[in-house]
Amino acid sequence: MSEGVDEVQAEPVDPAAVLAALRTARTTADAAEATQLKLAVTWATMHPPQSVDDAATWSSGPGRERARQLAGEGTPEVGEFCLADLATTLSLPPESGRAYLTTALELAYRLPRLYAAVMDGRLPAWRARRIAERTTGLSRAAADFVDRHLLPVAHRAGPAVVDRAVGAAIAATDPDLAERLAREARESEGHAKRFLDLDFGGAADASAHGDLSATVNLSGCLDLDDAVDLETAIRAGAQLRADLGSDAPLDERRAHAAGDLARRQLGLDLDVPSGESSSAKPARPTKNISIVVHLTRAALDGSGEVVTVRHPITGEVLTLAEQARTWCDQAATVTVQPVIDLTLDDDVVEQVIGHATSYRIPAHLDRLVRLRDRHCVFPYCTRPADACDLDHTVPYGAGGETTAANLAPLCRYHHRLKTHGRWHYRHLQPGHYEWTSPHRDTYRVDTRPHGGTTRGSPRPPTGPAPPV
Repeated sequence: MSEGVDEVQAEPVDPAAVLAALRTARTTADAAEATQLKLAVTWATMHPPQSVDDAATWSSGPGRERARQLAGEGTPEVGEFCLADLATTLSLPPESGRAYLTTALELAYRLPRLYAAVMDGRLPAWRARRIAERTTGLSRAAADFVDRHLLPVAHRAGPAVVDRAVGAAIAATDPDLAERLAREARESEGHAKRFLDLDFGGAADASAHGDLSATVNLSGCLDLDDAVDLETAIRAGAQLRADLGSDAPLDERRAHAAGDLARRQLGLDLDVPSGESSSAKPARPTKNISIVVHLTRAALDGSGEVVTVRHPITGEVLTLAEQARTWCDQAATVTVQPVIDLTLDDDVVEQVIGHATSYRIPAHLDRLVRLRDRHCVFPYCTRPADACDLDHTVPYGAGGETTAANLAPLCRYHHRLKTHGRWHYRHLQPGHYEWTSPHRDTYRVDTRPHGGTTRGSPRPPTGPAPPV
């Protein structure tokens, strides 16, 4: 019998045994998370401001490492470049790595009772970190108030309990601030802020992972007359869909009716009443948005191929080629820019579009590199390429050329880290990079839509270990 079958048979089959195994797994996971939190604090203490001063002996000029206070008043400053090692080791994006270390320091230095409860297994680390996220902006006295009063109930405290504890801490330690916040809250009542918000964050993440059914949350506060007009239009649109044969539920038809309204407003003006000329109606705004569609030859034959679309508002999403064609049909104007084949090898690219003979990057090369790599090429970083610097992988002053094979987008933080922080990387092939940390850990980055970051084996020493 195969080993895989043996493993399946070895699993607990009695319900009580399954629950017992789950409790053991949960206890083990909680203990591991507590150890991880403690190690993060230890890592921070190994990188005090003095380590930044030491680094200045070999790195100088603008952009070098600085000391930062991540958490609240009373927590130690740390060298900002240590965040990169921590985030990559935990397989986190840079923002998440920074948030993790911030809450770890907040707990260790300003919420010691909660931190001790995590260390001895009385409180899961994730609950303690959720509380720490709310206290970083409080005074030391207020943080201590939260630490003392939430400790007995922290194991079951939800967001509402934490919010009340923070409010009570402010009231007890800073009455003037509490009164000002209460007054601002009272003044805001009856003067609701008008807004309309579309939250694309979750939809963009889902689409990036191939979920083509993602939705977007909409919320807002409108004037009564605008709300009545909007409701009338959506109700009519939902009824029209039903009259045309749609058997979708009312809520779904209403949601689609809102999209129909937007497309009519932004598309061609085709609904001029009979007897009126189009010039008699006020001009409607039209779309003037540049989107970049990455498609293959298979996507052009209507085979239902998934393509990558980069939109300035929603970010990068995956959708069907048919949807891209629909957008073009509904747009008032479609401008097709010269197509760039991102699958070409770097040497072919150089033959086709050439290379620059100076440090300055020409526009056509800039556009190609940003489209090819899509985001910052540092491990786990997802900052869009359009918001990044273009870096010469081999510095121009060291003989590196201004070519597609020697250019990559780096966000400002990781650009500084590469220049001053003893991280090194090399360009393996188009869209593929290998990074080496100061501790010789290696990471492979694939910037294609289905790619990502994979951890490699530590690179063996080839000489004296770099200073840490």
